[in-house]
Amino acid sequence: MPIALSAYYQGRLNAIKEGVVVAPGYLGGKIALMAVEVDGQGALAKKNAVDWEAEGEILNKPELVGGTPGPQGEPGIPGDPGTPGTPGTNGTDGLDGAPGTPGAKGDKGNTGDQGLQGYQGVPGNDGEDGAPGAPGSPGAKGDKGDTGNAGAKGDTGDQGNPGPNQVTTSTTSNITGVLKGTGSAVAAAGASDIPTDATHRFTNDTDISKLGGIATGATVGADWNTNLANKPETFAPSSHSHAESDVTNLVSDLAAKAVISTARVTGSDVTRTAQTLADITGLTLALLANSVYEFEACLTVQSSSTAGNGYGVNFSAAGAAVEAQIDGTLAAATQMTKRINALNTSAQAFVTVAATGGVRIKGILTTGANPGNLTVSHLKVTSGTSTVFTNSFLTARKIS
Repeated sequence: MPIALSAYYQGRLNAIKEGVVVAPGYLGGKIALMAVEVDGQGALAKKNAVDWEAEGEILNKPELVGGTPGPQGEPGIPGDPGTPGTPGTNGTDGLDGAPGTPGAKGDKGNTGDQGLQGYQGVPGNDGEDGAPGAPGSPGAKGDKGDTGNAGAKGDTGDQGNPGPNQVTTSTTSNITGVLKGTGSAVAAAGASDIPTDATHRFTNDTDISKLGGIATGATVGADWNTNLANKPETFAPSSHSHAESDVTNLVSDLAAKAVISTARVTGSDVTRTAQTLADITGLTLALLANSVYEFEACLTVQSSSTAGNGYGVNFSAAGAAVEAQIDGTLAAATQMTKRINALNTSAQAFVTVAATGGVRIKGILTTGANPGNLTVSHLKVTSGTSTVFTNSFLTARKIS
């Protein structure tokens, strides 16, 4: 093993021209003093110095001379920093801490704005017919009708055979054909045999006196409570029926007061791709002329694009006017309301998301001099498809 000098003494040897010096060194990993000969160029020389071989044994060990230790050498140059070690594995998570004490209850927040009114539901099925009501009281007796025309006179019958004891003669004191008596005593009756008064009427003065006080040509009547005896206390009606034609204006008056049956989309959904309004199939109601109607349309709809859809109201006859509001889905969580005050005019754009939404139109329609059909229409804004789903409906009610 070769002998190594410390860097400090190696430097000192380099400064010596020539001679022998004693310097500390390392041998076999231990510090030792050794005599070192330096040649004239300041380099180590083997001659008269320490000899060694490859195995590291010292063949010629000169006598070492101890000297006073020299001063401490300067600190060596710091070595390069070592490569950082691999980070260790993360430790196991610590136990969860105990829950904190609940905070004090906050003040009650302000009441939020009232939400939009929901859509009107589909009308329910008609209920079962109720039991017949009790018969109404009899109406007042109508005025007596005009006397009908006299019937045509019948044909004169054949003359019968003469009966027994028929009077065939006539005198001034007899009345032809008037008999009195019975059996074989039958004889012609004279005028004196018939009760008469001075004016030859076939009644007597006693009967005529009962009618005294009634002026000639007067209308004779009787008081229900005073002059009519033995009348019943009640008049229970019997079950009966009448044709519609028996009651004046029954059909038209009931039609004017009734709620018109609901019209709705049936069969399949209704679609529209054009940018002009078209009636929604199924949503049509016939209305009377010169009338005022309250109407409402509830539509379940869809737009295939964010451009949205448009909706309107129309009436098939001239002279009608409308005042209504339309409200419905604008975006995913947004509603919009607009005014409709012109027929066959689009209110848009609703459902400006590619999704399903709802639209409601409610208002007043005034018809003109002609009856016609109330309809609801739709269109697609820009491009795509507007859809109205089945069971969307329209109702109207005549209010004047």
